[in-house]
Amino acid sequence: MSGKHGSDRDAEPDVHLRSALERLERPAARPEFRAALKERFLAEAVAGGASQAAISARSAPSSGRRLVLLGVALVAAAGIVLTLFLKKERAPVWRVHGESSATSVLVDGLAVRVDDTALLVQALGSARELEVRGGHLRLCVRDEVWIQLADGTRLSQMRFAAAGPYQAKTDRGSLAVLTLPAFGGRGMRVITEDFDLEVVGTTFAVDVYASGSCLCTLEGSVECRPAGAAAAKSVGSGQMCFAFRDRSTPLWGTASESHLEPLRSLGE
Repeated sequence: MSGKHGSDRDAEPDVHLRSALERLERPAARPEFRAALKERFLAEAVAGGASQAAISARSAPSSGRRLVLLGVALVAAAGIVLTLFLKKERAPVWRVHGESSATSVLVDGLAVRVDDTALLVQALGSARELEVRGGHLRLCVRDEVWIQLADGTRLSQMRFAAAGPYQAKTDRGSLAVLTLPAFGGRGMRVITEDFDLEVVGTTFAVDVYASGSCLCTLEGSVECRPAGAAAAKSVGSGQMCFAFRDRSTPLWGTASESHLEPLRSLGE
């Protein structure tokens, strides 16, 4: 009992204190104070909005300018690269060896002097047929292969494109070929009326006669398929194949030294 009454008495001062505080008069804020406070709040709000707008206004054009400048820089860089590419000296597709003794050649029926190398190289760029007159002609294709044609040699079905294997048909005369390291795995096909050759990388000569065609290999290996044969056969270093025009059994054996000798100096 006494404990309960003690708690009630302890709570009474709090009740009386709250009652006294409620009776006190709280002065109201003066109108001019409220007006000043409102104006300051509105001014800060307007200033804050203006600042944000200014930041946005500045950042948007700046981003746009950065994009434009980036685009201009990319275009300029591309222009520089293109200019350097166009100005870069490229190795010519065809080169004429200085020791070529031929006086003239027929390129697709057009007679061209060998000493007019600029015109000859230009004509060879799209040549399909080539005939050598007055001596031998030595040519280099893309620094990948040396080709030497004896006087009177005629090529047709020429294909020396930038991609894919090279090809030529020897209609008559003598053709000597030396592949260079840059030849890589391009491959080359040489055709006569008497056989079909597949070249990967080697040094060899082809001589076409009235009675048939002769292949002599100095180095490497050439796949030779005589006309009418069921399959090709490899002709390795120092070996030969003679395919007869009348389709008699081909001769396989040791290469003729007279055919190999010109090949030894082909790349010099």
